[in-house]
Amino acid sequence: ALQEIEGNPGLSNVDQRRVCKTLADTLDKAGQFDEAALYYEKLSGRLAQVLPVAEGSASKNREFLETSGSSLAKKARVDMVPLAADPVFMFAWPGSGWEWMAAGLSTHPDLMLVADKPETQARRRAIISEPDGRGAIDKFSSEAAGQAASRYWSDLAGGQLEPGRRSTLDTMWLSAEMLPTLSRVFPAMKVVVVQRDPRRMVLDWFRSGYSDLQDMAAVYRQQLEALNSFRDMLDIEFVDVDGEALQTDTVSELQKLHEALGLAWNESVGDQLRAQTPQPESGRGEWSDYSGVLAGPLNLFTEGEPS
Repeated sequence: ALQEIEGNPGLSNVDQRRVCKTLADTLDKAGQFDEAALYYEKLSGRLAQVLPVAEGSASKNREFLETSGSSLAKKARVDMVPLAADPVFMFAWPGSGWEWMAAGLSTHPDLMLVADKPETQARRRAIISEPDGRGAIDKFSSEAAGQAASRYWSDLAGGQLEPGRRSTLDTMWLSAEMLPTLSRVFPAMKVVVVQRDPRRMVLDWFRSGYSDLQDMAAVYRQQLEALNSFRDMLDIEFVDVDGEALQTDTVSELQKLHEALGLAWNESVGDQLRAQTPQPESGRGEWSDYSGVLAGPLNLFTEGEPS
């Protein structure tokens, strides 16, 4: 019946996508993966907001990656006025499981979670992604870093987002290349890194209707490689989060994250998450069941490649 409805020429685009999604998920659970793939492909058209950020923000900082043995030590920042404690940033991509992390932290009384619109993210990102390039960062004074940090907090305050004594977790999309500049502006920051098997992420992108999966996979792989290099080069505290565990054992993984961020565990957060977290769906296909239609992006994440 749904297949007949999907073929109705009078169906709106929104309703057609809903029908295709239902058909695809139903066929997927039934093990009819080739048929499911046909309907998942009809969902394609969604654009990933993180993709242009990863390709463009602080791109000159790739100079650091081209210099063998390059490193960048912490440098004190000079503030003209008292500022809030340096924020926690997030390195994550669609399908990594970061949404569960945000849901689990959003109600904590000692944390301000910043999850805003793309346009306000872009404005704030522009403040803290420059200067970029080795030479420019070497000339970036402690006073200029303080001014950039002040503009960042002022921008948040303009949106009625002032942490006070709370910690701040900013979930705006970042590129790995922004990290050298960020380390100058916020020398005491932490970066939460949410990762899971990238092949499962590719399948989630496919099911969610993202377009240009090959480009997404290629840029994500490049970002993982850059991130691993910057880990060795920068004096930054990275907090690793298991994206698989965020979806299968959400409360336990978030308890670990609370400890790493210096937050006391709030049992009400756990109760809320237990009520919100859906039960894992059994019988759904894995990435290997779609290895034909997704061969291009999946081949970028073969055994031994960045993960």
